[in-house]
Amino acid sequence: MKLLPLIRRIAGRRPLDWTRGAGRQAAERPGTVDVVIPIYGAAEELRVCLESVEREIDLARHRVVLVVDGPQDDAVESIVAGFASAHPEAVRVLRNYDAVLAAPKP
Repeated sequence: MKLLPLIRRIAGRRPLDWTRGAGRQAAERPGTVDVVIPIYGAAEELRVCLESVEREIDLARHRVVLVVDGPQDDAVESIVAGFASAHPEAVRVLRNYDAVLAAPKP
């Protein structure tokens, strides 16, 4: 069976309502969002990423969580410190000093 006739048969002749997802009411937009950024080095890419976050996200409303995984070089540490000090209310820095993964729950 061809796809278009099948879709028409399933949906009927009524137009699709794209404001509802799969027949459900649209969810409300959350008031705040945490943006989690894992950091594994790559100073230049991190700088570009944080510049984009700074430009595109309302840091008065949303929070940025920087997850620093293991020891980093001086360039990465400088970028992290600069971003965190520029936005102290919006940025939280979490450090995994030993780069140890969390153990799975049994």
